[in-house]
This record gives sequence, C-alpha cells and structure tokens, in this order.
Amino acid sequence: MKMKSCLFALIVVLTVSGIAHSFVIGGSNFRGFGEYEDHTCIKPSKPITSPLLDNEFFLNQYRFEMETYRDCIQRYVENGKNDIERIKEKIKDAVDQYNSR
Repeated sequence: MKMKSCLFALIVVLTVSGIAHSFVIGGSNFRGFGEYEDHTCIKPSKPITSPLLDNEFFLNQYRFEMETYRDCIQRYVENGKNDIERIKEKIKDAVDQYNSR
C-alpha cells in the first residue's frame, strides 16, 4: 500500500510540474557513492591594505580571485541543476515503465 501511495504522489508531482522528457547535457556534481559532493571553490581573503604596500596590486589580485570563486560557484550551481533534471528524468522513466506494464 505504501508503494502505491508513493507512486501516486510521484505521478501527481510529475504531472503537475509538467516535466518534459529531455536529455540533459552539462556537468555534474555526482562523484561516486554516498553524499552529494560539496563545492570545492576557494573563497579568497580580503586584501590587507596599507599605505606602505602596492594596494592596487592586491586589490586587482582579489578581484581576479573573486571572479574565479564566482565562476566556480556558478558552475557548481549549474551542475546541481543538471543533476536535478537528470534525477527528474530517471523518476519519469521509472513511472512510465511502471505504467506501461
């Protein structure tokens, strides 16, 4: 009975959300078994400024490191969205297979 309830809920969710079957192209954050991978992006430290230092160099370096960090986080988020779409496809395939028997 529990399986039927879960399957019914899954069908309702998929029907309401209007998921179309499509092939997802893009990266992934899955790297094996177990928990979903955390991002490996390195957040830069704010630069120390001083009248005795070349502050422009350190500020430019910080800007570059922040751009790199932002790009890394954006890639992680996009890969996560790709993974969600792949999971939705697998769920829909399972429901379609069950319903076609």
